[in-house]
Amino acid sequence: MKRLRAVVIGGTSETSLHPVPPVADSAPEWNVFRLAEAQSDLDIHVISPCETGQLPDLRSFPARGNYHHVVFSRNRLCCYRKCLRHLLPLRLAVRRMARLPDLMSLWYLRRVIPLVRQLRPDVVIINGRPQYIRYLRRALPASKLLMFMRGPIGESRRFLHWLDGIIVNSEGMRRHARELLGSASIPVWLMPNTLGDEFVVPDIPADRFTRRPPRLMFAGRIIPEKGVLELLNAFELVLNKVPDAKLMIYGASDNYKFNGDLTPYEKAVRERAARLPTGCVEFRGYVPNREMGAHYVQVRLAVFPSICLESFGMVALEAMRCHTPVVASRRPGFEELILHGKTGLIVDDPADATALAAALLQVLENDQLASAMGEAAYFRSLDYRPELAAEHLASIVGKSVRPCSSAIQALTSAP
Repeated sequence: MKRLRAVVIGGTSETSLHPVPPVADSAPEWNVFRLAEAQSDLDIHVISPCETGQLPDLRSFPARGNYHHVVFSRNRLCCYRKCLRHLLPLRLAVRRMARLPDLMSLWYLRRVIPLVRQLRPDVVIINGRPQYIRYLRRALPASKLLMFMRGPIGESRRFLHWLDGIIVNSEGMRRHARELLGSASIPVWLMPNTLGDEFVVPDIPADRFTRRPPRLMFAGRIIPEKGVLELLNAFELVLNKVPDAKLMIYGASDNYKFNGDLTPYEKAVRERAARLPTGCVEFRGYVPNREMGAHYVQVRLAVFPSICLESFGMVALEAMRCHTPVVASRRPGFEELILHGKTGLIVDDPADATALAAALLQVLENDQLASAMGEAAYFRSLDYRPELAAEHLASIVGKSVRPCSSAIQALTSAP
């Protein structure tokens, strides 16, 4: 029996490109990579953008899936970023004529379409780029068009009903998608994110939960939505009870950022940390995803006080795979992944420094509780394996392969 074929289309950014395999360390691309690498009844092909400087890393990346890259030269990208992207008339013309947000997207998708037609997939899946819906629906009117919806979306929400289905990674995102769709009868399928064997977990230190000083860590982008300032406010209260505690902060304003000027928010975070006792906060910068396991196993707990809508929370899953208890804010992805009181703790409002500090202290001051939560977190993380998700995606694709509805045909023939 012939396997169904799915083509997953990644997207461009005006400032950086995130190809698959994920040499630029972006969570959406990592999750697509794990699906493409898993052995299943589905033939998955991934199309993504890259720049010439990323090609050596892509060629050496340990991968066996089917990957197709739209390559941009550094000179072309430099010209675009320095000049073309700032020309408002050009941007408006692209939006009006191509119905895309920017010229970069147009360059990319014009080269994607021939690849898709050559592959002749049963379904086309957009990886978290709702702004591509109109263009792809018109360019591929006969294709089954699905989308991985990985977070809140802007004005492109009005085109969701042009899709044949939406795939979300949490029940919270499924509710959000249903609210956006209104009365439209578009199926919304749940398929959680995964973590595979490529995420290496080193040996766990025997004294991990008893060593002094006790360490906790944050990992993620240093942006307001991740609640880093809120964490520092709570950590100041923690120090009143555990004065030798240390907070390790991993990350930068952008993924794959090793250096460069700090953003205003990053400066504010460092200024707030400087008002705490010397040496209690360490900024470790960006660490590649595949190396993070070595850092998770060295701390007593991980904390993620997001104030935005977290659709899943991959950092929490990574920490749990490393036997690390997690304290996180009550957001859809976190509260479905973390079993409150068993694998970690959920805080209703991360801006409530007293409540967040109390949750941190509950784990920091109880070695046995921390150890038990860490073990439970590890076994919970095993429920999120790529093989299970790939099987689920194959089922979703099978259910979605039906003739185009008359409503979609009418939409695609509209001027």
